[in-house]
Amino acid sequence: MNSSVLIIDRDPMAMEQLCSLIKASDFRVQTATDLESTQQRLSTSRFPIVIVDWQLPDEGARQVVSLIRGNHRLRRTHIVALSEPASPEFVEAVLKTGVDDFISRPISASEVRNRLLWAMSQYQKIV
Repeated sequence: MNSSVLIIDRDPMAMEQLCSLIKASDFRVQTATDLESTQQRLSTSRFPIVIVDWQLPDEGARQVVSLIRGNHRLRRTHIVALSEPASPEFVEAVLKTGVDDFISRPISASEVRNRLLWAMSQYQKIV
């Protein structure tokens, strides 16, 4: 596949697990842990897919979404929110912020692969 995914997560163990799952699906991975490192990665690389931990401190996830959606060069980026199991109302509220997809933890390898493949197909349709 050879496409890049940016993961933004506050938990190093969760990030390591997600990196392993994504790499096993034949995607390249870069990581960030906060808004500053996210801005740095996004300023130097394009990512068809960004996975953001919705529990980042200080509304960090919402800031990431605003940063991506507000940048013409990044507007086609497929954003996936990652969170603990949530109510349908919570998921709907997250999706209304500009996120394209929502995944609840814990996640399986097959779910990650399927979501990434779907996201890439959507990205390729509009590029």
